[in-house]
Amino acid sequence: MFELDFILVRNLLFTAILLLVVLYDVRYMVIPYRITLLSILFTIFINLYFKIVPFYSLVIGSCVIAGLFYLQYYISKAKSIGKGDIYLGALIGAMLGFQQGILAILFGYVIGAIISLYLLYFRHANAKTKVPLGAFLSLSTIMFLFFGDSILHWYLGLFV
Repeated sequence: MFELDFILVRNLLFTAILLLVVLYDVRYMVIPYRITLLSILFTIFINLYFKIVPFYSLVIGSCVIAGLFYLQYYISKAKSIGKGDIYLGALIGAMLGFQQGILAILFGYVIGAIISLYLLYFRHANAKTKVPLGAFLSLSTIMFLFFGDSILHWYLGLFV
């Protein structure tokens, strides 16, 4: 019982951090390093101390997701994403681990694409309108914090 209560508290703390990222990214189109860097350390400590996410999954998830964002940042010459998204990727990997982190990123891109298409269709935006990717990634990560195992099993079940 204690473990479930603690995981709920952990998820609520992580949600508060991610909502701060959402609000800041939507308002200023920037993801502040202070929030993500401190949160990465806090997240790793919590997940390792209470053995919620295995160490190897945290490391691989953080490095791979941050690496994917760095690659996108480098290829686009910082036009499609900013440096803050790289740190947010590391944070997502530290929160969810590798498998759920990758799926959260995929879902975040899908959510962002759907909302962007909606905005384009109803002429609330145009092709040059900036979209706060960090907000979509954060919202997707919140979904995975609470329903990650169910989503992962559903998604993997599509291929079996």
